Amino acid sequence: FISSILLGYSDYMNVMTLAKAVFGEMAKGITSFNLLNRIRLMLMIFLRNLSVTSLMVITGPFLALTSFLIISFNGYMIGGVFHYSLASRGLIKSIMLILPHGIVEIPTFFYAAYISIVLAIQFIRNKDELAEYYRESLHKILTRITPLLLLAAFIETFITPYVASIV
Repeated sequence: FISSILLGYSDYMNVMTLAKAVFGEMAKGITSFNLLNRIRLMLMIFLRNLSVTSLMVITGPFLALTSFLIISFNGYMIGGVFHYSLASRGLIKSIMLILPHGIVEIPTFFYAAYISIVLAIQFIRNKDELAEYYRESLHKILTRITPLLLLAAFIETFITPYVASIV
């Protein structure tokens, strides 16, 4: 993850091009930041993150590599966006644009990756009990990952812009 952040930081121009391609759809249709549009943005962020973390867990028994790729991609994006932000906004404001929601979101992604890797190990060690581990993992998506990602999306949409505006 840290290596990916450093790579993204050094390759920030390509990261910004990639970010526009990947996340540009989220910005379309949200021209004003009234309450309805902020809620829509929050739900889009939440659903994107939930689908990615769910994919990590669901493919865990077969493709734990997916988790490594997703974590690496997120680190790459964070590094590049941070570099770009640093150049235009300065250190404190750049940190404040990542830190509030990142405190919740990044560990939640790591938790999903952990679940995925545990499932892959269980698949190798004991296929007979895989269904039970899988059921427990899906339960963790619903009871732990979903609320944390909803909280992170709320913070990213409503709190982070406010905190960054006062810094």
